[in-house]
Amino acid sequence: MRRCLLILLLLVSACGGDEEPPLEPPPLEDPDVPTPPPEYANPTLDVSSGQEPLPEGVEAATPPAEKPEATPAADPHPETDEPHPAIELGTLTVVEAVAASDIVDRRPQGDPPFADGSEVNIFTRIENPGGHQRTIRHQWHYDGSRRSNVALKVKGTTWRTWSTRPVYGVGEWRVDVVDEAGTVLESVTFTVK
Repeated sequence: MRRCLLILLLLVSACGGDEEPPLEPPPLEDPDVPTPPPEYANPTLDVSSGQEPLPEGVEAATPPAEKPEATPAADPHPETDEPHPAIELGTLTVVEAVAASDIVDRRPQGDPPFADGSEVNIFTRIENPGGHQRTIRHQWHYDGSRRSNVALKVKGTTWRTWSTRPVYGVGEWRVDVVDEAGTVLESVTFTVK
């Protein structure tokens, strides 16, 4: 045991403090050139995958063939003078648009007139040829000014959607159902008492 300690002390003193600091790698001449991976003395160590070195007596497997460089997919619409084909969206049609005090099981319930400060729902059922996702807006108007502009998604060929807000102001209210181009598809009017 004493002999082991003595050998250990000799080894530690031999590795002692007269070491030179490690050399820093030279700066890259061209910063856009990637740095090559470091070379290791043990060829069985796969640094990229973090594998352990192979045990003695075990041969390394033949390295896999390098994968060919991926080529970008060809643009299905190469740059030409012709524009990319547009999706034919069709015209949205409002099948039903009503003011209601509640929506139950996606159906409007309760008719006007509404009390000042109550919540009003504008229910809209839309026909959307092609079924592509579209956006409509419910633009709420009172006393000559727009009070709200609510965007609603239409995600199928027949779609039900609604917007809800409290109404403060006695008199006539109007909600315009508007498409992406700003065209008024339908208007709903109701009275607040």
